[in-house]
Amino acid sequence: MHKQMSNRLKIGVLLLPIVFAWFTLEKGYSKRARLVSFLWLFLVTAVALNDKNPIAAVLSLTMLVSVCYAFYCLVVSMFRRAQKRKEEMLAIINDDDKWRDYCMDKKLPPSAQKFILKSYGVEKRVIETETVKFDVSVSSSVDDFEDNWKSYNSSEEWEHDRKVLWRGQTKDIEFSYSKSRNHPKERRTVTPQEFGVDGNGMFFVRGICHKSNEPRTFKLYRFETKIKVGSQRFDEDEWIEKYLGLNPYELS
Repeated sequence: MHKQMSNRLKIGVLLLPIVFAWFTLEKGYSKRARLVSFLWLFLVTAVALNDKNPIAAVLSLTMLVSVCYAFYCLVVSMFRRAQKRKEEMLAIINDDDKWRDYCMDKKLPPSAQKFILKSYGVEKRVIETETVKFDVSVSSSVDDFEDNWKSYNSSEEWEHDRKVLWRGQTKDIEFSYSKSRNHPKERRTVTPQEFGVDGNGMFFVRGICHKSNEPRTFKLYRFETKIKVGSQRFDEDEWIEKYLGLNPYELS
C-alpha cells in the first residue's frame, strides 16, 4: 500500500515545489504522487524562466492551480458524501423495518416514497402514513372484522348501497384473487367497467371476468398480487391513478 501524502506536504509542493517535490522520492509514495509533484515543479520552473516578472507569474499560476485544486477537493468531498448517503439510504430501504420507521418519522406520502425508491432504483411497496395509516390497519385485519360488517339480504340491496367512482373502458387487468380467508387464490383476467366503494367502505372493481365470461365484482383487499396490465405490474393506487384517472390518496 502506498503512503498517502499529508496535507502539509501537498501545500508545500504547491507553494514551493523546488523544495518539497523531492520529498515524494522517499520510499512509499506512489508513482502518481511523484509524477504530479515533478510536473508541477517543471511547470513552475518553465514559467519563471520564460517571463519578465517570474515572481508575479509564479504567484498567478499558483493561485490559479490552488483555486482549481480547492474546487476539485470540494467536488470529491460532495461526491463521497453523496455516495455515503446513498449507501445509508439503501441500507434503510432494503430493511423493511427501518424503511417503515423512516417513512413514519418523515411522514412521507406515497408519492414522495415512490420518488425516493425510483431514485435509488429499488422496487418496493410504499408505506401508508398519516391518514391512510388507519385505512391500512383496518384492511390488514379485515378478516377479523368481516363478520361484523354490514350484511345485505340481496345483491340489489348491495347495489343500492354502493357508490360508483368510475365507469368506462380501460385495458384488461390480471391478478391473483382469493374469495375468502379459506379459499385458495386464483388467477383472474378482467375487463374493468366500474370502480367504486361499497357500504362497508371497501373498494371494488367490476367487469367482465374472462374465466366465466360474465360480469363479476372483485374487492381490492382480496387481491393477492400487483395488478398486471400487459407486461407491466402496478400497485392498486398506481393503477387507479394511471388508468382510472382518480387520485387514490383523496379517495383514502
